[in-house]
Amino acid sequence: MLSLFQSSAWSGTRINLKIWHLAWPMILANISIPMLGFVDTAVIGHLPDSQFLAGTALAGLFISVIFWLLGFLRMSTTGLVAKARGEKSATSAILHLYQGLLLSVILASFILLFQSPLFSL
Repeated sequence: MLSLFQSSAWSGTRINLKIWHLAWPMILANISIPMLGFVDTAVIGHLPDSQFLAGTALAGLFISVIFWLLGFLRMSTTGLVAKARGEKSATSAILHLYQGLLLSVILASFILLFQSPLFSL
């Protein structure tokens, strides 16, 4: 195992560049959700009443919680599809993709179904 990481394929700036090309979209996606709340707060903060700012803070908190709680779906589906692709099993990759999509549609339906009780809190 140690010799794998000592090989020339894992050393130098070339591998760092490959990792960066794979990682930057995920880094951007993870930064975008907190930035959404930050921009909303900056815009609404100029209004005269503090109730607008409180509502914006609650909405940003709600969106962040949903995003991070449902992050398991994104990460588990990505891992399972990547494993299936590595095994050269296209049918298994498509099956995992459809399972993730079905679960996300079911969870989104529950969120839409119960949105009015959540907003009345």
